[in-house]
Amino acid sequence: MQTRLRSVDVRIERKQFIFELNENPRGAFLRITETVRIGRYDSIIIPATGLEESRDALNELIKFSKTTVENRATLDSG
Repeated sequence: MQTRLRSVDVRIERKQFIFELNENPRGAFLRITETVRIGRYDSIIIPATGLEESRDALNELIKFSKTTVENRATLDSG
């Protein structure tokens, strides 16, 4: 049995994402679902124990994406 603890919908350009924090007998987990087309979805599941590491990786990519092309080489090497 699965229990939804919290859900957040995010629309980015033409894409719809659903972030759901769920819990089952094995523990808590985050399911990220993208609506590909009506009736079809793609999902990934991240165990709650990996949420902070996933957040850190995403923050690193966000920081990298905001840098200029010239500065990216510096970030990559450091």
